[in-house]
Amino acid sequence: MNKTHTPAEVAAAFQVGRTTVYRWIRSGDLPARRRGRRYLIQDDDLHSFFARVRERMTAPAAKKPSFADFAGVIEGPGDLSYHPRHMEGFGE
Repeated sequence: MNKTHTPAEVAAAFQVGRTTVYRWIRSGDLPARRRGRRYLIQDDDLHSFFARVRERMTAPAAKKPSFADFAGVIEGPGDLSYHPRHMEGFGE
């Protein structure tokens, strides 16, 4: 039989609050079964949840845009030709 854990045990293992564990359960991220008024989390489900979390945490973050990404688009603070007030014939 697969071992089961309570939300309190999962919270202690992940070093988070029980409320966080209940949020994971309600969102469907952490599968759990109700037994009466209690939730029980199967050991296999806990291990697969942990693997998904670890994968998300170790995945490379999306590259944030830098000024170099926009080089040539705007020459600098003096280049205001993109602004409508600086275009000839605007509003005519």
